[in-house]
Amino acid sequence: FNRRYALDLPALPGQTLKAFRIEMIANAGEEGIVFCDSFDVNQGSGIHTWNWNRNGDALDWTLGGTSTGLGVSGGSLSFTSTGNDPMLVSPDNLDFDANSVNTLILRFKNTSLQNNAVLYWSRSDAAGFSPERIKVFPIIPSDVDYSTYTVDLSGESAWTGRITQVRLDLPNGESAGAVSETDWVDLQYSGVLPRPDADNARYYLTLNRAFMIGNISDFQHQELVDQMGTGKLYTQIGAGGIIEPALIPSMAGGLPRLKQFGLFFAPIFTIPPSGPQRDLLEATDLREFQWRLNGLTWSSDENVESWGGDRNYKRVTYSRLAPLQKAYEEERARNWAQGIQAELQGYEERVPMFNLLVESELPSGGSTDDGQLGDYSPYAITEFRDWLRHAGIYDDATGTYAGEGAPEAIAGTYIDFDGTLRSPFHDDPTPADANGTGASFNTRFGTGFTSWTLRYWDLDAFPSPITDTNFVVNPESGTGFTAGGFDAPRVRIAGNPFWQAWSWDTFDQGSAYAYPVGNPDQPAFGFRQHLVRNFGRDMYDIMVEEGLPSDHIFLHQIPGEYINADRQRSGATPIWTGYLEKNGMLGLTRFGTVPDIGKMMQYVDLTDKRNRGWSFFEWHPKPADTAGTLRDTPAYIEDSYNVTFKELGQLVPNRMRAVTPGWWDTSGAGFNWNTFPTYNSGMVEAIKAFSEQYPDVPFWHQGPDMPDYIPPQVEKFIALPGADASEQIVLIAEEIWGEYHNTWSQWNGFDRFEIQGRADGGAWDAAQEVAAPGAVLFTNRVSATLYEYRARAISTAGKIGAWSAPFNWAAADFDGDGLLDIEEGPDDVDGDGLANYEDLDSDNDSQTDAQEVANGHDPYDGIFGSSFNVDGHFEGWVPTQIDNPVVSNGVLSGDTSTNDPMLSNASSFSVPGDDIEYIIIRLKKSPTATTGAEYFWANEDGNYHPDRWGDFPTTNDGQFHTYFVHPSSSASASSWIGKTINGLRIDPNRAADGSSFEIDFIIFSDGDFDNDGIDDLDEGGDNDFDGDGLSSWEDTDSDNDGSPDADERIAGTSPIDPQSLFGITSVLPMTGTPGIELGWNAVSGRIYRVHGSTNQLSSFEVLQDHIAYPQNRYTDTVYAVEDSAFYQIDVNLE
Repeated sequence: FNRRYALDLPALPGQTLKAFRIEMIANAGEEGIVFCDSFDVNQGSGIHTWNWNRNGDALDWTLGGTSTGLGVSGGSLSFTSTGNDPMLVSPDNLDFDANSVNTLILRFKNTSLQNNAVLYWSRSDAAGFSPERIKVFPIIPSDVDYSTYTVDLSGESAWTGRITQVRLDLPNGESAGAVSETDWVDLQYSGVLPRPDADNARYYLTLNRAFMIGNISDFQHQELVDQMGTGKLYTQIGAGGIIEPALIPSMAGGLPRLKQFGLFFAPIFTIPPSGPQRDLLEATDLREFQWRLNGLTWSSDENVESWGGDRNYKRVTYSRLAPLQKAYEEERARNWAQGIQAELQGYEERVPMFNLLVESELPSGGSTDDGQLGDYSPYAITEFRDWLRHAGIYDDATGTYAGEGAPEAIAGTYIDFDGTLRSPFHDDPTPADANGTGASFNTRFGTGFTSWTLRYWDLDAFPSPITDTNFVVNPESGTGFTAGGFDAPRVRIAGNPFWQAWSWDTFDQGSAYAYPVGNPDQPAFGFRQHLVRNFGRDMYDIMVEEGLPSDHIFLHQIPGEYINADRQRSGATPIWTGYLEKNGMLGLTRFGTVPDIGKMMQYVDLTDKRNRGWSFFEWHPKPADTAGTLRDTPAYIEDSYNVTFKELGQLVPNRMRAVTPGWWDTSGAGFNWNTFPTYNSGMVEAIKAFSEQYPDVPFWHQGPDMPDYIPPQVEKFIALPGADASEQIVLIAEEIWGEYHNTWSQWNGFDRFEIQGRADGGAWDAAQEVAAPGAVLFTNRVSATLYEYRARAISTAGKIGAWSAPFNWAAADFDGDGLLDIEEGPDDVDGDGLANYEDLDSDNDSQTDAQEVANGHDPYDGIFGSSFNVDGHFEGWVPTQIDNPVVSNGVLSGDTSTNDPMLSNASSFSVPGDDIEYIIIRLKKSPTATTGAEYFWANEDGNYHPDRWGDFPTTNDGQFHTYFVHPSSSASASSWIGKTINGLRIDPNRAADGSSFEIDFIIFSDGDFDNDGIDDLDEGGDNDFDGDGLSSWEDTDSDNDGSPDADERIAGTSPIDPQSLFGITSVLPMTGTPGIELGWNAVSGRIYRVHGSTNQLSSFEVLQDHIAYPQNRYTDTVYAVEDSAFYQIDVNLE
C-alpha cells in the first residue's frame, strides 16, 4: 500500500535550486543497510535528479558519521550503518533558496519498526546540522513494499535563506539490521520550467537508423525537423533503429549531427536469430535450440511457419540453463552496453532511451499447428521442472534466481523448509512422493511421473552434446529415453492445471483478457510466458550492471492480447512480457490501433515512479490491408489520417513516452502507405499537426494547462560588434537550453527579460527590460575594459528567473568553433539561414570553420565551394538548357534532354588562378549519359570561351565519383595561370541524350586541401579509409590513427593504414655489458635522432643525431645504467 506525506518549503522569486544533500542516521547499536535509489531535487521538473543509475558513480555524495561501505550498483546507492549516527552527505556547495521550494516526495521501503523519519538542513547563515532545523515526518513501519511520501515544509520557520546541506534520517530510531530501499525522491515547488529530458518529454522517433550511423545528409536532418518538428517544449523528435555491435563505431558520425539539429535516437539491441552464432551452436550442441512439441525440429522444412525464413527457423532457446547461448547473449549484451556508452560520451542527452530485444517470442510466429509449439528443449524442460520445485537456479536460499520460482497459484501453498518458504515439491524424492509435506506433484497436476529425470534427453543422464541433426528428438526407448520421466505437457488442454502451469494463453482461458490469478502485480502466467519475460529482464539486468541508466531502458514485445489467439499461443508474449517491474517501463510493438489501453496501463500503474510509462517501438495504427499493396487512394489516406489522430488522442494522455512510427519494409516505389510514416511520408503531417495542438506540458503533468513555472536561467548569449569600439551588442539567444533547440517564444509563459552590465567586475548597472530574445545595444564602452552582462527572464505570471552567469562579451564563442563571436559576426555568408557566429561551416564548403582555421583556410570565403546543402538554394549557379533543375537532398540535379546543358556561376567568387590547383567536382551521371564533361571559366580577358576551356572523363554508372579537374595543365592553361578567375561554368553532359546528373559539391583547392603535404590527387577521390565521412584529400588524419597525414608523410609511414605508425619498435637489454638497444623501422630518405632522459619531467637530451637510413638501431649505455630511462626518436626528411 502507498501513503503520501508532505514537507513544504516556502517560495521566494528569483532563485534556483542547484543541489541537495541527504544524510541517513540510525540510533546507537543499530546496524543496517540503506539504499537510496533516486534522490531527485528537480524543482518539480527533474532538473536536479540523483538516480544513481550508473554503477560506481555516487554523484559526489559521501558518507559521514557511522556509515560505511558506500556502493552504487543496479540503480541504487547503498551503505551500511554500524552505529548510532550513519550519514549520507551531499556536496556542501548546494546554495539554493529555500523559499522557492514547496514539496519533497520520496518513495522508499521501510522494513524497520520505526514510524518516522527526519530531515535536517544547514544554511549559509547557520552552518552544521541542529535540532533547530529539522522536520519529522511519519513513515510506515515494517513496510513490505515501496511507499510514496510527500513531505510538506511550508510551516517551518527555519526553512529560509540559502540551504547549503541537507540530512535525511531513514528511519529515525532503533532499526538494527533493517534495510531501507529508496526508489526515488522528487523535490517539487512552484518551480523552474523543466528542461526537456528523458524523464519529462515525449518522443516521436521515425524508424530509420541511418540518422544514428551518419548516413543522412544535413539536408535530410533538416527535412526531418521541418516535417516532424512540433514547436513544442515537451515533444521531441528523432529516429530509432537496430544498432548491431559492428555499427556502434559509426555512431561517431551520427551523434554530432543529431545534436546539431536537436534530434534524438533510440538504439535497439537485439540477439539475431540466425548467423554465425546459430551455425556454431548447431555444430556444437543442438540442445541449445528451441525444440518443437512434435519433435520435428530438425527435419521439418517449416512450411507451416506463417512468417517463415530465418525469423523462426532453428531459434535458440531462451532457457537460463543453456550455457553456450546464455554466455553468448551476456557477452553480446555487455559488449553492446560498453560500446554504446563509450560512443555516447558528451552526447548522452541525444539518446533518451534504450530498447532491448526486438519481439522475443517462442516459435512459430502465429502457427495454428500445436505441433510447432516450443520450447521443448531439455534445457527448457529442466528449467520448467526446477521452476515448479524451487530447485536448482530457483532454490529460494541458494539459487541464482531465488524468489523467482513458480508462484503459489501454480505450485500450491509454500512450505517452510529450514526457515525458507518454498514450493511444496521442493523436497519430494519423486513426483509421486510428497515426502510427508503437502500433496505430491502428481496429485496436484494429475500427472503420472515416477522420476524427476526428464523423459527425453535428461541433462544428467545424457550429458553429451547432440550434434547429429538426424537424432531422434522424442525417443521412446534406448538412448535419450527415461521411462516414467518428467516432461512438459504435450497436449493443449486449456483447463488442465499442468498445461496452465506450462502456458497460460489468455485466449484459451476465455478471452483476450482472461488473466491468471495475481494479475497484474504477481500474475501466475505459465512457464513459457516466464521464459520469454525472463529473457528480456536478464538482458535488462546486464545492461544496468554495465552502467546504462536503468530508468531509460525498455523492452520491445508483441502484445499478444492485441493480436490473435494463434500468435499469442505460439509466441507466449502477453503484454506482461514487455514490462520491466524494476523501472516501471513497458515496451511494445503495435501495428493496428490499441483496442484497450487499460490493459497496458494495468502494469504501468503498478509503480508510482514519476517517469514510468510505455513506448511503442514499431507503431502503425492503420497498416495496409494486404502486405505489399499500395494504399494511396484519397479515401485510404483520409481514413489513415483519422485513425492516426484518434489513436494519438488515446495514447498521449495515458503515459506515452515514445512512439517509433514506421514499417520495417521501406521498399516500393512511389507514395507507399505501407512504409508509414518515415519522413517524406505524407502521414507524418498527422503526427506533427496532432502534437502541435496537444497541450505542451511535461510528460508527467496531468491536465491541459501549463503550471506557472519560474523561468529557467538564461544560458545562451551572442556577442556582436557595434558601429565602433564604443558600442557592444549582446544578443540574447532564442534557444532556452544549451542542448535543446526549444525557444523562448515556444513557452507561452514567457513575458520579458531584464539585462544589466558591469565593468571590470564592479557593481551591476541598473537593469533594462527586453521584450523578446534579440539584440541589446550598450554604448559608451571604454577600450581595455572587461565588460560582463547578465540577464534573467520574467514570466507572464510575474515570476522571476535566476540571473544568468556573467557573460564575457570579448571572449564569447557561441558555436564553440574556436572563433570569437565578434570575429564571426552576424553575416550569413553562405545563405543557409545561420549567422556565422552559429554556423559551424560558415561558407558551406563542407569543411567546418575550425577545420579551415586549422588548415590555414579562410572559414568565410577564402576557398570557393558549393555544397548544395540547403533545399532550393542554387548558391549562385544558373542552370541553362537543363530540364528539371532542382537542389534537394544535398545535391543539385537535372536532366540533359536539351542541347548544350550548362551551369554557370559568376556571382560568388573572384580568386587568383594561381591559388587554384584543382576544381574538385563530385558528380553522378546515369549509365545512359554521354561520357565526359566540360568546364569553362571567365577571367579579365573575357567570358566563357573555347580559349578558356577544359574537359575531363567521367564514369557513368549511376554512382557518385570525385573528379580532380586541373585547369593549369589543360590546353588553355595560359588563360588560367596568372589570371583572376571570376566565373566558372560546368557542362555536366556533352549531349542532349535525356540522361540525368547530380552534383554533390564543387570546390576549389590549392592542391593540398587538407594541408597535409600530400597532393589531393595522390590521396584519391572517394577513399575514406577511416569511415569518418571525410575523403582522404580533405582529412588531416586519413586513417584516424592519431598521427596526422603530414607527419606520416615525413615519417614515411602510410597515412591510410592505422597499423602503420612511426615509433620505437623494440627495447632490448644488451648481453654482457650494460646497455639498451632501441629499434625502429627506418625508411629511405629520412634522418633520425635519438633522445634520452631519466624521467619524463626533465628535458630530453640528444643522444645521437643524423642517423641515416638504413640504420635502424641505437645502443644506449648512458641512461641504461640509471634506475629508469625514457627515450624519444624523431624523424625528418633528408
